[in-house]
Amino acid sequence: MTDAGLGSTAQTRRRPRLRNRIVARVGLLVAGLSLALGVSTHLVVRDVVLHERDQSAVDQFSANAVIIAAALRSDDIDELELLSSLRPEVRARELLFTDGQWFTASLQFQPGDLPDELVGAVRGGRPSTQRFTVDGSLAVALGTQLEGDSLYFEVFSLEDVQRTLATLRDTLVAVGILATLGGMVVAWWIGRGLAGPLESVSRAAADIAEGDLRTRLDTDADEEVARIAESFNRMADSLEARIERESRFAADVSHELRSPLTTLVNTVSVLEHRRHELSPESAEALTLLAGDVKRFERMVSDLIEISKHDSGSMRFDLDEVEATDAIPRLIRRLGHAEVPVAIDPTAQEAIVRVDLQRLGVAIRNVLANAEAYAGGATQIAIGASAETITVCIDDAGPGIAVAERERIFERFSRGMHGERRNTADGSGLGLSLARENMASMGGSIRVEDPPDRVGARFTLVLPRSSR
Repeated sequence: MTDAGLGSTAQTRRRPRLRNRIVARVGLLVAGLSLALGVSTHLVVRDVVLHERDQSAVDQFSANAVIIAAALRSDDIDELELLSSLRPEVRARELLFTDGQWFTASLQFQPGDLPDELVGAVRGGRPSTQRFTVDGSLAVALGTQLEGDSLYFEVFSLEDVQRTLATLRDTLVAVGILATLGGMVVAWWIGRGLAGPLESVSRAAADIAEGDLRTRLDTDADEEVARIAESFNRMADSLEARIERESRFAADVSHELRSPLTTLVNTVSVLEHRRHELSPESAEALTLLAGDVKRFERMVSDLIEISKHDSGSMRFDLDEVEATDAIPRLIRRLGHAEVPVAIDPTAQEAIVRVDLQRLGVAIRNVLANAEAYAGGATQIAIGASAETITVCIDDAGPGIAVAERERIFERFSRGMHGERRNTADGSGLGLSLARENMASMGGSIRVEDPPDRVGARFTLVLPRSSR
């Protein structure tokens, strides 16, 4: 479809509402801040906790290494008893390598669990520390070389640190989610206060654009909103007054032209009866004059009707009629009985509530447009849906470009093929008046391509009546 209203609705769907954009952006901002704060907090706490644990481990390891080194200087020692005699402040697993043998007081940790890199570094005479994972748990191992080829290691479990950090991480994630949701709720509440007045202005502007010139905004609001509402209402008052002046001017001019126009029509009629007395040059001039007077008469008549629409004084006598009976009779009465009428079975016994005179004006103007610019109408098809009745008028012309399909309904527009003065005697008001009449009956009119893609199709849509 090509209706401007549908295009506007599609554009509105594509672009989110202001309130939703505010909520989304505040939500992203709060989520980003929560993520940054959570990550930085987790990293700082992790570094502090691990540093303290490393420092405690180093102090304990250094003290135990001195004890082990002193004990190894004696000749009669029991290595396992020596390791078991250590009472560390921080729970650890001690391992001793001396005289080519490994000794450990813990069955939960064996020498083979030590990282090879750590053992190799200590064998090379470098005291070393390394974090590693054993059985899925984080641990830190410290090692040093004692007298001779003896090696001493202590392994400290960091499982409690892992649990603490995991709890901290889960807490930060939960707080971040709650903060984001809370921020979005607050943003929705603030956005409601900000977007509400804007939505009211938008709805009022849309109502005025659709013809309801009496729409005004409520000025009983906050001071800032009230100033906007007052400015909008002054603009609407000015616009309504201007349109009323223009409508009255058009109506007054049209009525004032009726008398001289009647004189011209009668004069041309007298001259037409005495055409045989005129010279060929005078007869040709009379033909041109008669055409212009006819066009002038049609334009004045259309202007009077449009001024009635604009002023709201146009009266409609709506009657419920059977579409498949009334519309063909109306077309024949308009003098277009030669145009074939196809009736879809879905339209049988369909009832519409219309003003037949106004509907006749709309159909007449569309048929006149087809005769003037498109070689005449080729077919009229009457169809129906569950809610509407359609009258499709096809012509044999070159078709109407998509870019022209709205412009041809503007006043004094004849479209791309009718801009030249000698193409037709139309006033450029016929299709505009047809749309006005259809809209006043709750219907619409649009242009689209016919199924065979030849010419153009004018589709008149009327609401279906149920009784």
